[in-house]
Amino acid sequence: MLDTAQVRKYLAEIAHIKQAHVLVDVHVHPFEVIFNGLKYRKNTADGMVYSQNETTYDPPEIAAVMSFVAPSARCRDLVNENVRKKYLMSSLGKLYLHTGRQVFLDQMVLSGIDSALLLPVSSPGTANDEQMELLAAMFADDSRFILGYAVAKHVGNDRIAETIACAAARYPIKAIKIHPAISGINVCERHDLEHVECILSACRGHDLRVVVHGGRSPDVKTRETVAYGELDRLERVDWSLAGNPVVIAHAGVYGYDEGEAGSCLETLKRIMVRHENVLVDISGLSHGLLCLALTRLDPQRILFGSDALYYPQWRAIVTLYHALKQTTSKADELFVMIASTNPVNFIAAKAAVAHEENASNVCKQPGIDGGEHV
Repeated sequence: MLDTAQVRKYLAEIAHIKQAHVLVDVHVHPFEVIFNGLKYRKNTADGMVYSQNETTYDPPEIAAVMSFVAPSARCRDLVNENVRKKYLMSSLGKLYLHTGRQVFLDQMVLSGIDSALLLPVSSPGTANDEQMELLAAMFADDSRFILGYAVAKHVGNDRIAETIACAAARYPIKAIKIHPAISGINVCERHDLEHVECILSACRGHDLRVVVHGGRSPDVKTRETVAYGELDRLERVDWSLAGNPVVIAHAGVYGYDEGEAGSCLETLKRIMVRHENVLVDISGLSHGLLCLALTRLDPQRILFGSDALYYPQWRAIVTLYHALKQTTSKADELFVMIASTNPVNFIAAKAAVAHEENASNVCKQPGIDGGEHV
């Protein structure tokens, strides 16, 4: 769709815009989240790179953008479930062969991004404490990276506030990530709805933003949870409880085709009318879905997210800029709003009501999420 020369031209224009603005990516995954089982160690050739093995890390390069389809989408039609999972594990493992500060700084240099919100995801059977320790070791001492946190599903609803308080005391977190499909949270069930709303209430008390997956999750391991992030389910949640902004990721239409997305965006608009603190990011969308979201939603409530490393960050920002040029005569103005003004305000926002809490009194369990601290 875009040849390399056009990609370079767009990146040069973005670099010119960036001279007067801070660009922020609010949706970056430091680890692979669907299978969530990759193990890393420091790369002997570069201490700022963590690798699955001793494979050499090569910095990213820009290229032609021939398609805006998700990198794993090609395997969704495979009939055999075992074949599908093996294919997906292989392809995602390659995308996340390396992680760490240098990996993301190289992405950010190509893209013109100044700051990135890093979103871990909790899935059943994974050790949140171990993951957070590694995340902090990689990124916590670099102000260009903003750390998120995810509450494990097995944490009792009566312990969620305590868990988040302890995490906020131990790590410099600014946001909580909720992924209903991967974590197995079904808000159609009372217990799980309360689980989410307990998280929101705790975020209000600790000045934390929220990012929630919106849409289907066709690549998840468990087919039963594919629909857990659909908007008709998310509409059940009282998002206003968070006080701070809540971002519904992927404009709520991840996994949909353009023909289905129109009615979903109407549901999204109802949610946004009901809850003034709800925003959206446009991460992980095909070109058609992105154009649809840009023309249907209030640009003052849209934030840039890349979904890196599932997508190269430079590719995501070029896709946004290209879509804006196709859908509006104010492309540069709206680009600044979506990639700078809105996400900067999102990160800086203060909860409507916040309270002081002595985290040292509540962090008494061995591990934040109820497991042994690693």
